[in-house]
Amino acid sequence: MDPPARSPLHALAAEAMATVSMTGDLVMPWDIAPFRDIFGSPSPVLPRMVVTSNELDLARAPAVDTQARGPEFPVHQAVYMSVSRLMVFSAKRCTPEDRRELVCKGFLDVLTRYPRGSTLGPMLEAATSYVEQLAIVSETLAGKANTTLEARLRQLRKYLRNLVEDGCEEPLPITAHFFRVHLKVLLKQKVSPTAIEAAFEVVNFAKHVLGVTVEPSTLDTPWARGILRGARQDRPQRKQARALTVQELLLLEAFLRDASARIEDRYACGCFLFCTYARARWGDVISVSQFLQDFINDGGTVCGGYVELQSHSHKLRRKHGAMPLVAPVFGVGATPWAVEWLKVSETRGCPLQAIGQDPVALLQLPSVEGGWSHEPCVTKDARCWLRSLLERLVGPLFPWSPPGAHSMKATLLAMLAKFGASEADRLVLGHHSDREVTCLVCLQKFSARLALQMA
Repeated sequence: MDPPARSPLHALAAEAMATVSMTGDLVMPWDIAPFRDIFGSPSPVLPRMVVTSNELDLARAPAVDTQARGPEFPVHQAVYMSVSRLMVFSAKRCTPEDRRELVCKGFLDVLTRYPRGSTLGPMLEAATSYVEQLAIVSETLAGKANTTLEARLRQLRKYLRNLVEDGCEEPLPITAHFFRVHLKVLLKQKVSPTAIEAAFEVVNFAKHVLGVTVEPSTLDTPWARGILRGARQDRPQRKQARALTVQELLLLEAFLRDASARIEDRYACGCFLFCTYARARWGDVISVSQFLQDFINDGGTVCGGYVELQSHSHKLRRKHGAMPLVAPVFGVGATPWAVEWLKVSETRGCPLQAIGQDPVALLQLPSVEGGWSHEPCVTKDARCWLRSLLERLVGPLFPWSPPGAHSMKATLLAMLAKFGASEADRLVLGHHSDREVTCLVCLQKFSARLALQMA
């Protein structure tokens, strides 16, 4: 290292040695009386270094050359970098398998602690190993979503804690008296109306899913029904995600074509547009497969078509298996956004055409060091990323109506309602299927394009 560059380093080292506290104040375990005879006398302590003030003259440090700093950040600084700390470090990044195992262990702990309270108790006592017990609980909870199970486990533990603190030794089976004690504690704590409703839901869950014995009149007493009616009456107005405006969609499509923007942000923008035009929840694209493009070319120019994915993480997967997600190649703009999205996916190194039979996440979290972290971008991450993109493009968003992850699905459905589409068509396009309504891909394509034509 040349002398001009070494001078600031020496000055910093001298300042650190002059301001550091003396090591003589530090008492190690072997310096305490009971251990002093075993380890012997302590090692000699280095004295504090005395540095004169003239050695700390930082004026001799050469000025930093502004040209040696390198190029400044581009105008389009990475949007994901401004929210990466919230996305990557704020949540527990457990895999779905790990979450499943943890929640099964939680229910197993409850059921084995009170084996006489449920029909699963004798089965768990007859099991020869912990692994067999865990398998019984896992098979019992099959088909239930991890989020639902985690919420029910928290509610069940809250019930048990309130009963145990009240002096009850066997809170299972659930009786009308035990449930009344639990509700009184919740009312005393002034919990939200949603928590009151959850107390009723967890009793039904414990009865029908876990096989917990519940006294028949537990939820049907006049007092309990009155508490439930009051909670439903006092429930605050439901906060629904607003639909994206046409201006916001046009700006997102323009940002997708902006070559000066970061490739991670452009690809995420394409994912947001796909969910919007496919009327998909963000949870629907956490696990997708079988990418398909169907373009109409006229002299080398794409003039129509669709892109399609199969969702394996939708809400109706227990009844209907994979669900097709279809989006038209044209959005509200005059340029085919899907074509640009395909190009961006190839540039980022993970082309959409490579999505085959094995389910993968459509969007992964970007790594702070660059590239991708192989962690799926979950709903709250997508909400944070989408809001940051729109704030960059549109400006400060109104605090009372910021877009959410569900705004992507609600956008085209709101357009269809304003256009006058029938309720049956909107139910199908919103993937709200029942016994009389079948989700048809052809109807998705036709009605989705119809909604965009009126925008």
